[in-house]
Amino acid sequence: MSGHSFGASTTQAVSDQTFEYGRTSYTDSRIEAAAMFSPSSPRHGGDSSRSFGRVSTPWILMTGESGKCNPNHHCMVLALSTAFLDAYLKESAVAKAWLNEWALAPSWNPGIGGKT
Repeated sequence: MSGHSFGASTTQAVSDQTFEYGRTSYTDSRIEAAAMFSPSSPRHGGDSSRSFGRVSTPWILMTGESGKCNPNHHCMVLALSTAFLDAYLKESAVAKAWLNEWALAPSWNPGIGGKT
């Protein structure tokens, strides 16, 4: 399942996010993987560990900075979301390996490899 903005919130809700201090869940067992674009944090300053601590469904979350436009973003979103869904829905080892390599690449993730 995937969604953007409010659709991302819906996707979070049906793929293991918990509500009301971890007491309420709307998880749908049919969801095998979830891709969220511009997802939401817990409402009203909620505790992330309570809201997301029980997530076992594979998630990928993507967001960007308001007002920043990079012509490569569309290609990156397509590549990442396709590889993620292939890795978890089609059980593609090649796609999962690509995702792991991409996530650790300093050129894509400035927080890795000493870059800030």
